[in-house]
Amino acid sequence: MIVSSRGASTRFELLRLRIRKLFFSLRSRPTRRALRLGVFPAVEHVEILRLGDFDFIVDVGANRGQFLMASMYACPLATVLSFEPHSKANMVLRKVASYYPDQTYCFQVALSDESGTSTLFVAKDDDNSSILMPSSIQVEFSRGSEVASEELGLLLFEVTSKL
Repeated sequence: MIVSSRGASTRFELLRLRIRKLFFSLRSRPTRRALRLGVFPAVEHVEILRLGDFDFIVDVGANRGQFLMASMYACPLATVLSFEPHSKANMVLRKVASYYPDQTYCFQVALSDESGTSTLFVAKDDDNSSILMPSSIQVEFSRGSEVASEELGLLLFEVTSKL
């Protein structure tokens, strides 16, 4: 089998990122606990999060909490609102969020331009799921399910007024 240098390079970068995520996961108790759930932090976002020194972070399409963990590492005093409509992913997200009590809030809802229901297209790798219509290539790997959706601005106003 002949492998192009670009393909080998891409595989090497992916392996390097996975190793980086594994070592990062060993740094703290919450990330070690999440590791047992099969959740690795989104380390590729830590650098940019540190630049912002954010007090408040909104994680849309939070999946299982990968970005939440990176956010809590980079901005340990921040409050994080995580939105994930997919029920299986949301269950894991809530477990990961429980490792950061009083700073994280999870909602099982899709964010949209209007309240009601939306079709969630669940990809084979569920971290690529979306309420956006998949491309023709992705369609064969997706299935749709109806989920509750809320208007982003209205929901954020309601949630933040209670914090």
